[in-house]
Amino acid sequence: MPKRMLQLVGGLLAVGALAVAPTAATGDASSTAKVSGGGSGCEDNWDPQSRWGNGSWNGDNNSWNGWGDGDGNFGGQSWDQDCNANGSSAKAARVGRVQVAVKRGLGSQCQNLSRAGSLGRRTDCSDTHWLRASGTRRWSHSIANPLPAGRYRLMHRAVDAAGNRGKVHVRRLSIR
Repeated sequence: MPKRMLQLVGGLLAVGALAVAPTAATGDASSTAKVSGGGSGCEDNWDPQSRWGNGSWNGDNNSWNGWGDGDGNFGGQSWDQDCNANGSSAKAARVGRVQVAVKRGLGSQCQNLSRAGSLGRRTDCSDTHWLRASGTRRWSHSIANPLPAGRYRLMHRAVDAAGNRGKVHVRRLSIR
């Protein structure tokens, strides 16, 4: 092959390597297995699961029990599947944290609840400000200050020790 052709092929291979490197460096779960737990070598590719707590919702009208004034708390449970699918008793997989978010809808924009318990500036509704809930297997989040009247979205998701993120669960409610 002519020298110019070899340089071209070499350049294309270098560009291809650079295109793959960011995916490997970020630890994307879809491209690389993650190891969780105390050095067990267990590959954790399972997303953690979570759900809302029982009895927190009042019927089908999406109103939160006791939240007519916008002051309250919410919680639920979370778990992570053992990453050894072969029936082993190793429990390397565990929920590392549960994240929650509260958004107030304002037309095409939203306000996110801050760690301090107040609503932030208006922003695009696709921007979510995640807060850390208390606990993992049984988690909860308290909102210290009463929220103003409006339409809200409460969200939560579990994140396991390997960094896999679970499904985002959303509840809609109105505060009068």
